[in-house]
Amino acid sequence: MPNLLREYIRVLLEQEQGSKGSLVVVDIQPEYESNTPFDIGDMLRTAADSYSRVLFLYNGPDLGMIDESGLKNFYFEKLNYDEEAFNELLSKSKFFDKGYGFFRDVMDSDLCFDRSSVIKIVKYMIDNDYRDIRDLEEEDVESIGVSELLFDDLEDYGFYIPDLEEVLPNWSGSDIAGGARNECLAEVEILGAAQGLSFNQVGRFIYEGDNRYTDRLNEGSERAVVSINGMPMEVELASDNKTRLKGLMHRESLPYDAGMLFVFPDAAERSFHMRDTHVPLSIAFADSSGKIKTVKDMYPYDEEGVTSDCDAAYALEVNQGYFDDNGITIGDIINIER
Repeated sequence: MPNLLREYIRVLLEQEQGSKGSLVVVDIQPEYESNTPFDIGDMLRTAADSYSRVLFLYNGPDLGMIDESGLKNFYFEKLNYDEEAFNELLSKSKFFDKGYGFFRDVMDSDLCFDRSSVIKIVKYMIDNDYRDIRDLEEEDVESIGVSELLFDDLEDYGFYIPDLEEVLPNWSGSDIAGGARNECLAEVEILGAAQGLSFNQVGRFIYEGDNRYTDRLNEGSERAVVSINGMPMEVELASDNKTRLKGLMHRESLPYDAGMLFVFPDAAERSFHMRDTHVPLSIAFADSSGKIKTVKDMYPYDEEGVTSDCDAAYALEVNQGYFDDNGITIGDIINIER
C-alpha cells in the first residue's frame, strides 16, 4: 500500500475514534524552558491524549542546540518518566528541525516590517521559486510592492524560504502551540499564511517573547471591560460605523485575553468577513441582553465570512479557540462593564 494512502487511512481511523485533530508545537525545548509559564508535561499529556497527530518543530544541532534524540529524552523527563504516556506521544508524533530566523531580519530590524508585508514577500518568493531574498532582481522588488523593501539593502538581509515550506501544507488547520508568540511561532504562521494555510493558537500553551510585533490593544481605541462566567476581558469597542467597518483589519496579533466588542443600535442578523484580517478569530453573537446565541470560527482573509443566524445586538471577536479554552458557549452572558 502506498505510504500516502496508508497515512490517509490512519488519519481517518483516528478521526473516527474521536481525536481532536492535529497539533503543531514550536520550540518547546530545554533552551527555551525558562520562557514557558505553563507546565511542559501538562502540554505534552494534552498532546498525547487529545490529538491524533503532533508535529514538533525545533531548533537543532546546526545552531548548537538539542538533537531529536535529546529532545525526546527531555520530553520523557517532563512526563515524569511515564513510559505509557511517552510511548503514546511518540506513536503519533513527527519531529522536524525547522532552522532558525528565516524571516527575522525584517521582523526584528529597526524597520520591523509589518506582518502582512512579510507574508507578501514570502508569498512572492515561493510563487517565483526564489529561496533567498538576495537573489531578487530590482523588478522583483518593484513587483512585491513593499515600500520598506529596498533593492540596495537586500544584501543586508538574512531572509530565506526554509525546507519547512514542504512540510507545513500537511498540517494546515492544526492547532499551534509553543513560541515565542511573536518570534519563531510567528515565522511558522507567516510561512503558512504565504502558502494559504491557517493555524489555531492554543493560548494556554503559548509563551511570549519579544513584543516587537505589538501584542496589545490599539492605544487610541475606546475600551471597556466585559466578563463572561466571571472571567474579565479588556475589549476595544466598535460602536460606530467607522470602527465597525474597520474591525480588526491589518492587526498583526491580538492579546490572548482581549478582544473587540461590536455594539449595534438594534438587534438584527449580522454578517462578518475577514478581509485584510490576519488573526484567526472566534466570534460570539449575542442578543440585546448580552446572551450568546451563536459562536463561530473565522479564518484569515476569508471574504465570504459568517452570519449570526440570529438577531444580534452585540458581537465579540476574540482569538480563535479562546471560547473553547475557557468553556464559553451558547447561553452564557456577556456582561459589559464600561
